[in-house]
Amino acid sequence: DVNFDDAFEQARRCDKLRKTSPEKCKGALFGVPMSIKDHFITKGLDSVSGLACQCFKPSEEDGLIVQILKDEGAIPLVMSNHPQVLMTNESMNYVYGRAKNPWDKARTPGGSSGGEAGLLASRCVPIGIGSDIGGSVRIPSLYCGTYGLLPTAGRLTLDGVKALVPSRDHGIAYLKVCIGPMARCVEDVALWMRIFVNSPKAQENDIYLPRIPFNETLLTSKSRLRIGYVLSEKFFAVAPSNQRAVKEAAKALQKRGHEIEETRIPYFDELALAYFSLVSADRITYFKESLQGEPLMPEYNSIDTSLSLNPPLRWILQKLLKKFGQERPANILGALRERSVPELYRLGDKINQYKDAFSKFLISNRYDILLVPGLGLPAIRHSTSDQLTPVSYTHLTLPTIYSV
Repeated sequence: DVNFDDAFEQARRCDKLRKTSPEKCKGALFGVPMSIKDHFITKGLDSVSGLACQCFKPSEEDGLIVQILKDEGAIPLVMSNHPQVLMTNESMNYVYGRAKNPWDKARTPGGSSGGEAGLLASRCVPIGIGSDIGGSVRIPSLYCGTYGLLPTAGRLTLDGVKALVPSRDHGIAYLKVCIGPMARCVEDVALWMRIFVNSPKAQENDIYLPRIPFNETLLTSKSRLRIGYVLSEKFFAVAPSNQRAVKEAAKALQKRGHEIEETRIPYFDELALAYFSLVSADRITYFKESLQGEPLMPEYNSIDTSLSLNPPLRWILQKLLKKFGQERPANILGALRERSVPELYRLGDKINQYKDAFSKFLISNRYDILLVPGLGLPAIRHSTSDQLTPVSYTHLTLPTIYSV
């Protein structure tokens, strides 16, 4: 949805106020046009979540998140596109069509916050807002050459996000979403975080938020950091271009005086497969129900087909894939299945063990930062996410709690 007429009128008022009463120009985002990811509740606009059944239902009030942005003077200009049910690294749906990468229109800007990244990269807006579970802010930022941050889940309010999954944190156990800034520079990412972390309105209206102010000292610290960097893991080999990006980042950090060391991610295979086990535990039944009869986009065909297989056929296909050297697809196929409640409990216990091991790995190596590829591939061509079955290095966030 678009908000052009109202946005232009607000911009004129801001320009007039700057000339006549500059002391009244309040807010860190005063007069700044912003894009808003489509599933954030915004007054007068449709928040369709990529679903046809949600069309023509404009929100009567702003959600808390948009209220905070408007209180800081931001002007919502447009709602940005994302994928149907927000669960793939492309941004396409039957309502608005397909978002394209401004650097190469044959390729995707990523997902699920791909519309935001595309708008930023094409300089339609200077700053935006996304949401992320397994890479939905970070992958589009990688694909489009912009900046994005996934804060720790629970750090920022989710009041004002239209949820597809029925729980307070918009996910099942260990699948926790968080909103995050998207921008064209690090300084704007920090500005955005400062607004939300220090927001009195957020703290007054969301009792779950930690009352911890934005750490200015940490942001400006010149302390020497110890940084581990990862170029590639066997389970999902990283393309040379993405490895080069990691090397260049590591070299730049080293030039600034930080200690750099190449390392490996412990339990990478297990952590990656845990992600697929979690997202498929209910056979994506709830997501399919939210479609209300609308067909799934073709980009979900592989996961939908995998989840429809009976156990004997799944076992046979796994054996055949392994016989022909397709180890990763075979293991992913094994992870993509419905799970009983006891199985989910056992999976949760394993993930807790991985968390502990990952934390000990960071502590024992004294790493302040673990620098990893965002994804194993650069921006992919449209409609290829279904065939590539990518394992994103950003998937490690949810079983480890750290934003990577």
